[in-house]
Amino acid sequence: MPSAPIPSNDAERLESLYALSILDTEPERSFDVITRLASEVLGVPIAVVSLVDKNRQWFKSCVGFDAKETPRDYAFCAHAILSEEVTVVEDARLDERFRDNPAVTGPPYVRFYAGMPIKGGGAFNLGTLCVVSLEPKQISKKDLDLLKDLASLVDGELALRRALKQRIMDQKSLVHAEKMASIGSLAAGIAHEINTPMQFIASNTEFIGAGFTGVRMVFERLQNMPLTPSPAGELLRHCAEVKKIAEEFDLDYMLREVPRAIAQTGEGVRRVTEMMVAMRNFSHEHYGATHEEQLNDAIRTTATLSRNSWKYCAELQMDLDDGLPLIECNLGEINQVLLNLIVNAADAISERRSLGMDELGLIQIRSYRRGEDVVLEIEDDGVGIPPKILPKIFDPFFTTKPVGKGTGQGLAISYNIIVHKHGGRLDVESKVGARRTVVTLVLPIRAGDREGGSRSS
Repeated sequence: MPSAPIPSNDAERLESLYALSILDTEPERSFDVITRLASEVLGVPIAVVSLVDKNRQWFKSCVGFDAKETPRDYAFCAHAILSEEVTVVEDARLDERFRDNPAVTGPPYVRFYAGMPIKGGGAFNLGTLCVVSLEPKQISKKDLDLLKDLASLVDGELALRRALKQRIMDQKSLVHAEKMASIGSLAAGIAHEINTPMQFIASNTEFIGAGFTGVRMVFERLQNMPLTPSPAGELLRHCAEVKKIAEEFDLDYMLREVPRAIAQTGEGVRRVTEMMVAMRNFSHEHYGATHEEQLNDAIRTTATLSRNSWKYCAELQMDLDDGLPLIECNLGEINQVLLNLIVNAADAISERRSLGMDELGLIQIRSYRRGEDVVLEIEDDGVGIPPKILPKIFDPFFTTKPVGKGTGQGLAISYNIIVHKHGGRLDVESKVGARRTVVTLVLPIRAGDREGGSRSS
């Protein structure tokens, strides 16, 4: 029994097949309807949507046949994908390609086969919609056309799957690009936040090193002092040398300041470590996975990371409920939303100060539980959002920021993450004259409670 030749582009064909992420998935009604129609309309007991894998053919949908897959070596469909037209075998016992095939000589005793290749929106034949009879059969042109039409429906379903998957990938790329843009816009500030403690760590280390040199020399002189009775003059000479070294290195000052320098260095290390942990937590991708997370940790992480964007224009106060329950979410995506909202609050305050109101602004972040939801509020006393603009703030590419400062994607992406991906709410209330804007983020504690919605007022 000759196996079907492996096409020269099989590696690319398989790559196109795997890109669909369809192999070994559960049955789907959209495909089952097509195979049932094929069986009934064409008058055959078996109809299959078959996808040809590297070493097997796998059945996405099958009517009249219990198997989920068979080896590629004796798959009729492995031959059919080599053509662009319907492959018809009227009596497999008379076809040298199939007469010794185990599916012909044994169950299910295939006699008639007709298979139309399907591409699934790609450039390669991935498999077929095929129909099988256990009796020899001739197929009319009308039935061939019907098989082609039904195969086009399978193609459409697969192409839709490919398009949806590509859209999801595009959305992930867009979210990642916006995330990297956010980090990029904060890069100088992050560098400054790290550089400042590193500078006094370096300075204190040099100071402590110089002091240690003096202490070491004093101990060396003390070690050289005679331990046996000696002339008073020699003892005085040693004492004078120790005193001279102590004065030269100002050891009294060093003994007072070194503990402070050590403490300050420890604080600097803590600040750098805090920033590194915040960057790691913020940048972690999670690859779309959701886990039980503590929202307060995300708030603290993002406040630390964004510090340089608000510390020169505002105070940031946090009133976080320590009893907040864990929520199931994608932490990386929530971090991105929080960063966007905090930076927006800082920008609004900076804009107000540029209008001549020089006092520091205030950003307040509150978290609390409300029923089966966790609520986060970010309030600022910036310029506010005019009523005519407020309904547009979640529209893609809408921004009031100068060219080069805002992409118009931040709030749109935040809305998609909170409302569509997490089934939450994102509400905005703003009063321009009152200098008060409150963004309220609501997330269900349990994933099953997620329905999503939003309002702006």
